[in-house]
Parts: sequence; structure tokens; C-alpha cells
Amino acid sequence: MGTVTIPTLHPAQAQVAAEAARFNVVFCGRRWGKTVLGRKRVTEAVLAGGKAAWFAPDYTYLERPWEDIKAAWAGMIARVSEQKRKIWTVTGGELHCYTLDKAEPARGEHFDEVVIDEAAFAPKLRRQWQSAIRPTLVDRQGRAWFLTTPSGRNFAHELWERGQARDEPEWQSWRLPSWTNPHVPREEIEAQRGKMPDWIFAQEYEAIPADQGGNPFGLAYLREAWGLVEPGPPIVYGVDLAQMVDWTWVIGLDRAGNVVRSERWQGESWAVTKRRIGEIVGAAPVLLDATAKREIFESLQRSGVYVEPFTFTAPAKQELLEGLALAVQEGRIKYEDERLRAELEVFTYSISGGGYVRYAAPSGAHDDGVMALALALKHGRAHGLWTDAQAAQWTSTTSRAARTGARLRGLL
Repeated sequence: MGTVTIPTLHPAQAQVAAEAARFNVVFCGRRWGKTVLGRKRVTEAVLAGGKAAWFAPDYTYLERPWEDIKAAWAGMIARVSEQKRKIWTVTGGELHCYTLDKAEPARGEHFDEVVIDEAAFAPKLRRQWQSAIRPTLVDRQGRAWFLTTPSGRNFAHELWERGQARDEPEWQSWRLPSWTNPHVPREEIEAQRGKMPDWIFAQEYEAIPADQGGNPFGLAYLREAWGLVEPGPPIVYGVDLAQMVDWTWVIGLDRAGNVVRSERWQGESWAVTKRRIGEIVGAAPVLLDATAKREIFESLQRSGVYVEPFTFTAPAKQELLEGLALAVQEGRIKYEDERLRAELEVFTYSISGGGYVRYAAPSGAHDDGVMALALALKHGRAHGLWTDAQAAQWTSTTSRAARTGARLRGLL
């Protein structure tokens, strides 16, 4: 057998390995080294001639571990199936890799060790664990590792809580912030605090599950926002422009923050779009997405529409959406539009390579209504929004939705 690279564990990883039970749930911050720990577990199992499995939410999560494992095991690989994502080794061991976007992966198999990578991001994990993965551990009394950054209080969090319970001796769990990896400078982690809302930092770097999971508005808050309260005429509009694939969406807010006008269309010419916007908004002030459509803004302006342009940049979009999240969580927005609710509920975030938060709809979904609402909200602050008797109770200098009050004062 040739050379095999076995990962070296840092102290926090070694502690987890030493304290492990049969079923183990590791909630860890970004850059903690969960994949290294997982590779160590399957490497040891396969070196001993056992069968191991690696599960990932989809192929985007699987690609890097698969390539790293092949490179590390080059000296002991007997055969590889790229199509089936399986490795047979000269020790008699096997590694089978699966994605959790299939209904029942690995059904009928049996393993000594399984790793479920990024378990919190597998939406069907409850059923898959119970009906497909757990049975693969029966014959060999195998062990399981759930390694993940948390994403709300979902099934992965339920499993983590089992690991904390005294009456579950087969289960063990840990919560390990990013800075327990000594190879990541603490100052680099702390530098991310000012780039994102507190709850996102807590979830991504401190491994504390957020109540709202991966939705920046919070699903519970969105449910509370359903239903208009004494709606009045619109005082301000936000417009997100599109022509072919996405939707042009116009949203009007009344003085109390009710969404009292919500119109969208798709595939119309710019001439039709300009005419429809003018007919909808009338004399009310408008904030319009003019990122790549400056000529539309100028044409509307010439026609007498009271319109101002908004240019999307990554920082501007982050501030805009954190302002919307704050307003939703403080109960200042109300709506009764199923299409808008659908967009708000699936909205999510990711962390860029530079540590900044990127807010967007998931692949295949749209965010046009969300952006139109955020634009209307921002513009409304300067045009009479929330000037009712209760407005003084709402302050933006402290917030769950953003780190600094100074920045928030400019959001809305």
C-alpha cells in the first residue's frame, strides 16, 4: 500500500473524537474544520477494511470532500467509480458518497461509519435518517456523525438536543465556535461582526441556531405581518424593474406600512412598462431600481413621475434588506399578497468569501417583490411613512437586524 494522508486534528477536534458516542452531532462555526474531522472518521474506518458513507445535501457540497479524499487516499485506492461516487481500497474498505437531494439514499446498504456533512442544510433529513440512513448502521452497529453549521431550529437541532440529554447515552453533541480552531486568527473572525446582523454572526461563527433559520426576516415575524390594519391610500412606491425572465414589480405602502398596492408583470416592452408604472403611481413618490436601466428612470422623470433612482451594489443591497428585516421584525410592515409572502418566506442569505452577507432568492426563485418592498420602505421614511401616533415608539438605533445603530438610521 502506498502513502495515505490521514488528517491531523486540532485540539477541539481531538476532544470531540475522544468524547464521541455512537451518534454524534457537531454544531460548529465556519472554518472550524468539520470536513477534516469527517475525513478522519471515514479514513480510519476504510483503513481498517470497513465500509463508510459520506452524505451531503447536494453535489455542490460533495465535490470538495470527494476530491480531497481521492487525493489523500491515492496510495490505497484500488478502484474508483466517478459516476457512482464510490471508492474501493486495497485494504478491503469502501467509501460510498451520496447526495441528500434523493429521496432514500443508500437504502439497502450497510456501513461501519457514516458522515452527514452540512446536515442542517438537508431539508428531507428527518425522513432520510429514519427510513434510509439509520437502517444502514444496524448490521454492523455503525456510528454516525452529523457535522454542520446550524441553520435554525430544524431536525439537525433536534438531534443536537438529543446529544445534550442525559437519558440518551448513545448520543453526544457539541457546540464549537469558529475560534476553537487555533489555525484561524481570532481577529479575522471578529472582523466579520460588523459585516452582518448579530443573529447571522451568532449562527455562522458561534454555532448558535437562529430562530429564523436561514430566512433574514424570520418566518414567525412574516406570519405576524399577514393582514392589513386600517389600510389607507398609498403614499410611496418601490419599483423593481425586469423585462423577460424576472418580474417588474410595483409595491405601494400607505402611511402605516400596509402593502396596499402590489402589481407585477413580465415580458412587456419598456414602453408598456413605463406606461403602466405611470398609471399606477400617479403623483406619489417612487424609488426605482435603475442599476442597469438609467434610461427608464430618465424617461419616467421626463414624463412627470416623481421618481428617484436607486443603484444596487452589494453593500447597498445588504443595508436595504437589513432595513426591511428590521421593519418586519418590529411589526411595522403588513401585507395580504400570497405572491409576496412566497418570495419573503423562501428568501435566504449566504456568506461571501470576504465575509459579507449576500441576500438573495434561492436558485430558481425570484426576489422582485422583496426588492420592490424594500425600496418602498426605504423611500417611505422620507415621505411620511409611520407618522402615526405610534411611530415614536419605533426606534432604529437598536436592533436585532443589524450591528450598528448609526448605520441603521440611514436605512429607512
